Amino acid sequence: MTRKDGDGGDIIQWFEEVCREAPAVQARTLGQIIRQNSGAEYLNKWMGHLPQLHEMEDQELESLFSSFVPLSSHADYEPYIQRIADGDPSPILIQQPVTTISL
Repeated sequence: MTRKDGDGGDIIQWFEEVCREAPAVQARTLGQIIRQNSGAEYLNKWMGHLPQLHEMEDQELESLFSSFVPLSSHADYEPYIQRIADGDPSPILIQQPVTTISL
C-alpha cells in the first residue's frame, strides 16, 4: 500500500479494514481447526458430546469452544505430548498422525 500525501492515510485505512475482519477470520480459522480435529482425543474430551460439529457455523463453534474448552497451559498438554513422544499413533491432540516431535 502506498502512502498518501505522506500522512500514512492509505496504510491506516488498510489496517483498519483488516482489523474489522479479524473476528470473522479468527472464527473461521478456529472452525476449521475444530472440524479437522474433531476426532482427536483432546478435543473430543471437551466437545465430543456435540455430534453435529461439521454442520455448525463458525461463530457457533467459536462460542461452544469458548464455553466448553478451558484455558490451558503447557502443563495441561504434557501427558498428551508424552504419549505422542512415546509413539502412541492414535489421534491425541490432532487428527493427523504426528510423525516428528521437537522438544
